[in-house]
Amino acid sequence: MLLFRNSGVLAKEPGTNPAPMAYVNFISVDKNFVPQTDVSLTNFVRIIEAAKESGANGGNGLHERLCAEVTVKQAGYMYIYLSNDNPTVAEVYFDDFKVTQIKSPVTQTDDYYPFGLTFNSYSRENSTPNNFLYNGKELQDELNLGWLDYGARMFMPDIGRWSVIDGKSELYFATTPYAYALNQPTNAIDPDGNLVIFINGNHYGSGGGASYWRSYTNVKVGERYSGSRYGEQFYSPVYERRESYAFDKAVMNHVGDQHAMYRDGAVGGWAPVNPTGHELAFTRKAGGYLQGKEDAEAIIQNLAREKSGNIIESIKIITHSMGGAYGKGYAKALLQYARQHNIQGVNIAFVADFAALQPGQLEAEQGENVGPTLQFSHSNDMVAGNDRRKERNSRIQVEKKIKDTLFSVL
Repeated sequence: MLLFRNSGVLAKEPGTNPAPMAYVNFISVDKNFVPQTDVSLTNFVRIIEAAKESGANGGNGLHERLCAEVTVKQAGYMYIYLSNDNPTVAEVYFDDFKVTQIKSPVTQTDDYYPFGLTFNSYSRENSTPNNFLYNGKELQDELNLGWLDYGARMFMPDIGRWSVIDGKSELYFATTPYAYALNQPTNAIDPDGNLVIFINGNHYGSGGGASYWRSYTNVKVGERYSGSRYGEQFYSPVYERRESYAFDKAVMNHVGDQHAMYRDGAVGGWAPVNPTGHELAFTRKAGGYLQGKEDAEAIIQNLAREKSGNIIESIKIITHSMGGAYGKGYAKALLQYARQHNIQGVNIAFVADFAALQPGQLEAEQGENVGPTLQFSHSNDMVAGNDRRKERNSRIQVEKKIKDTLFSVL
């Protein structure tokens, strides 16, 4: 039973409406049972005389529909009831009373303190919980420890410390080796040291991000009342956009690395997003080279090291379609930066080209610090299929002359 100390939660006045004081009432309370006084959350709907019956035959027999649509934005409860508060006797009949709940597309929300401890969390009932929380790291809570899995070690957000010594602690003698992000979690993050670089192909606005590598589908999750006519009620479907497949996640799970970087290998996309296009392989390679020069310092500085300072993490590069040429320039720039600054141990474990565009015009980087370049294709791809892997045409020689001149300038 709900007892409300505030008698004005639903303040009702007779007004000028001649109909009985009969209502559909709804009162919203938060999860602590505190009434919400916002009129959009706590209110009533009063009847009018549209369905008044009189005479021996009961009048016209029409029904009045009382309806209220309420949008609830926080966890709590709603008390819904019918009442006849008329000061004199007046018969009012209610039937076909129904409450329809349309679940929010938001299945879970979590707020965080700076070091990752959660508060004010919400999870929709009967939904599958998402355990990838702070910084996208998976919660390990089998023993109610509340640790976050960063790959090579566990993080304890309740105390803001690692469970083991930081692999880069020799670089920061003024800070405890168990510190997370140098005790500055609002200004820095602590990557797990493993890096997979995804370089996309042609796109229509999704380049340089994870959405390029993922598929989504609209799933019907309910219906919303949209109106009525001649006594018939109409409802429109409510859809929720859900991820149906994630190629990038599958790759990271396969190689055991969850730290990803995304780059636009189409350099803005081809037509119609970028009407000028980047149909020449060497221009895309040049674009990758320039971006790689810009990224090299940060990438190499964040590769994990052992106590002696030796780099113990490798780089993996995954490309698709037009991104194949871009990836070659990107890899070239990373390795070149390491050589110019005499940094030992920078290794590209492999480059994987999926359905590479113009594969016959791609030249893999060679050297002891570069693993194999793998090309994956299938026979049914008319643009970058198996037959294209052997293509050679007169334009290759023209491109090579321009390319040699361009890279000598860069």
